[in-house]
Amino acid sequence: MLFQDKNVVITGAGRGIGKRLALGFAEQGATVLVHYAHARQGQKKW
Repeated sequence: MLFQDKNVVITGAGRGIGKRLALGFAEQGATVLVHYAHARQGQKKW
C-alpha cells in the first residue's frame, strides 16, 4: 500500500473532491483526518 503508516489531513472532505481524496487515501492505507464545515451528510460514516 502506497500510504501505509502515513497520516493525511484533508479539509473540505464532506463531499465532492475532498471526500473522494479522503476515501482514496484510506484505501491506500493512510490514516485520514477529515474536516468539513457545512456538509451535514458528511457527518455520516462512509
